[in-house]
Amino acid sequence: MIGLYFIRKLYNMSMDELAHNLNITKQTVSKWEKRKIPISDKRLNQLSKIFNIPQKYFQKELDEIDRMEIQNIKLNSELKNYEYQYEDTITDPDTGEEITVTQTSIDEGALFDFSLNSYNLNQKKLLIAIKDSMDRQFEENNDEYRDYGLGNANEILELYERFLKLVNNADIDNNTIKRVLMGVQLAYGKIFDSEKFVRKIAKDIKEYNKESKTWSDEEGGERL
Repeated sequence: MIGLYFIRKLYNMSMDELAHNLNITKQTVSKWEKRKIPISDKRLNQLSKIFNIPQKYFQKELDEIDRMEIQNIKLNSELKNYEYQYEDTITDPDTGEEITVTQTSIDEGALFDFSLNSYNLNQKKLLIAIKDSMDRQFEENNDEYRDYGLGNANEILELYERFLKLVNNADIDNNTIKRVLMGVQLAYGKIFDSEKFVRKIAKDIKEYNKESKTWSDEEGGERL
């Protein structure tokens, strides 16, 4: 799906309305969306200002990350529409006198929608990055995997799948995931942490690595 079409639909703008805003014909917009003609730099700049979306998205074929990025930009720009003011009473730390001040806040529902979309976006980016890293590793070490078998690749894939389940588990909060990742860092000497849960994760990883090395030595080969 080309970016212009997705963005126009996301903002509930008709083709006629967009054409009117740009002072062009509806047919031109249609040709843009069908990739029959490119969008000029001048028009890209105008589109970016109309929707408050970076120019790079309008002519490209959007993937899931692109669509989530655009939705996030839209939600963020709309947060100011959900701001409201209220009066609050605070105590002056110097005089002890109570003072009435006007505070500004954002509607919790709108803020939740933005936060949830941001979380889903970052989660998706993380998982894609992990998968891409694994794919590159397999490609770079293709000869080694062919020589020694796919046992190591399967182990990495299993760990990846476990991590996926962990991240997607609604009962697991962000803090738990963070502590698991800290345990991985601690196991490889990247950080120091005294928390019991983090140290337990690190200990389990070290024991797993030790067992893997022992198995590898007995087999007479080096594990990847």
